[in-house]
Amino acid sequence: DKISVLKGQLDSMQAQLDDLARKTGRE
Repeated sequence: DKISVLKGQLDSMQAQLDDLARKTGRE
């Protein structure tokens, strides 16, 4: 459903942010 799709998108975005944070040396 729409909510699970949005949740998946948010999880994906969070993963990308975490990866960026690692690359820039931030936690």
